[in-house]
Amino acid sequence: MADTPDRTTGIKLLIQNLKKEFRIPENLEHYSEEDFQEAEKKFLKFCLQNGCHLDGRDLSGDKANDDLDLVQPVE
Repeated sequence: MADTPDRTTGIKLLIQNLKKEFRIPENLEHYSEEDFQEAEKKFLKFCLQNGCHLDGRDLSGDKANDDLDLVQPVE
């Protein structure tokens, strides 16, 4: 079982990917260093509590509304 990644590895990878998603030029140029760290923490907290989209993948964990994705908006 040494090959099986443990739970903390998955969480660390998720946080690493979320940080990469947040560290875009728009955010890097907008915030001061201190404000950037605070905004990044808030972004991570929001994504971990509410879910978010990461490179087209839904991380919300709420799959109850999957059928709604198939509904086309009325124009």
